[in-house]
Amino acid sequence: MPPTIRYQLVGGGPCDGQTVDRSPVFQNGGIIVCGGGSYQADGMTANPVFARYIAPPATAADQLAQYFPSTLRAWDDLRRSINRRLPAAIRAANEANRAATKLLGTLAKRG
Repeated sequence: MPPTIRYQLVGGGPCDGQTVDRSPVFQNGGIIVCGGGSYQADGMTANPVFARYIAPPATAADQLAQYFPSTLRAWDDLRRSINRRLPAAIRAANEANRAATKLLGTLAKRG
């Protein structure tokens, strides 16, 4: 039977804080699988040897979820701008156009 080494699993994941005995994992690239999570052994200098959690790659949904609250705020700001500020800006532009047209008409009559 090959010798076993005691590994302390740290850094989060499903087996965080547990200690496991395994044969030298460097035959498997230093990866320990526990509870569906993967842990990378730090080295062979301590007893127990620490193995840090390797977080799985984030899915597209996970990456989008971090931006979701700010996206909702941005959408709300856009709606507020269009519904409240845009009509007032259009009215002001129309009034400025009417005033300019009236002024041009009076200047043309003086002509």
